Amino acid sequence: MTPVATAISKTANPGKVVCVGQLYCDLIFGGMEKMPRLGEEVFADSLAVHAGGGAYITGAYLAALGRKVSLVAAIPAEPFGSLVMAEINAKGIDTTHCTPSKPGADPQITVAMAHGGDRAFLTRQSGAVLENDDLGWLNDPELTHLHIGELTTLISHPDLIAKARDTGLTISVDCSWAEESFSHPDVLALLQQIDVFLPNEAEIARLQQANSQTAFATLTVKKRGKRGAEAQCQGETISSSAHLVDVVDTTGAGDAFNAGFLNAWLNGDKTMSCLAAGNTMGAIAVSRLGGATDVGPETVRAFDPMRAVTAEAL
Repeated sequence: MTPVATAISKTANPGKVVCVGQLYCDLIFGGMEKMPRLGEEVFADSLAVHAGGGAYITGAYLAALGRKVSLVAAIPAEPFGSLVMAEINAKGIDTTHCTPSKPGADPQITVAMAHGGDRAFLTRQSGAVLENDDLGWLNDPELTHLHIGELTTLISHPDLIAKARDTGLTISVDCSWAEESFSHPDVLALLQQIDVFLPNEAEIARLQQANSQTAFATLTVKKRGKRGAEAQCQGETISSSAHLVDVVDTTGAGDAFNAGFLNAWLNGDKTMSCLAAGNTMGAIAVSRLGGATDVGPETVRAFDPMRAVTAEAL
């Protein structure tokens, strides 16, 4: 048992969260007998078309938890942009500061193929998250926290840190796999300036390989899939087991975890409680097809942790 596991906490911060990151239209194929190989054609039993991208998915789960959320992103080009924005607006997320893609840009699309409890992605990323240097949206008086959906966005816009700090915001960053970000010369300096870093197991292993570090931010939270998650802060490590549920699709599970963890962290909860809240949102996400498909307050209320046996109980 970690002797001071309840010591890592913060002052309650109940305000609005702004999520910044790449926004996609996700084409999610499910029910395949196997993953396709070159020269083969594989048929799927299901197809869902939804808004995607880590910043949006985390925002959708935060909104489902009752927190005010704003999204800053470039809208995918048509014919997908209208569909994506209709879904996001239906979640109650403020999209005032989302901007159209540049004329002639390819639509930002991700093809997600779910199979065997895991997934593979094929993505066309065609534009920048922020089309200009105007960060005026950070002056929203309701904002108390900035969440950045991928490390590449932080590297591309390092000025986000200083501006967020100037307006009194705390900062969190997901990693999201991008090979060029792991060995970027500024990555360590940037991560050392944020409050919460949320990589998964494979991402942090690659970062550690490239930088000979074990922890990267004030609070580093490692997502371990079916083995739960662990937090490192000030030399302490705190672990929490995942719920064991029937896995439909793991797309967006890490982003949903982010929402549960951050919502509890912003409420001032102890780190163990934050990890448990993240694992609950992750369990909800893997129980459905798509990153934030049909997620709302009723989804959160309907989840019964007493019926989801945890690994600790086995």
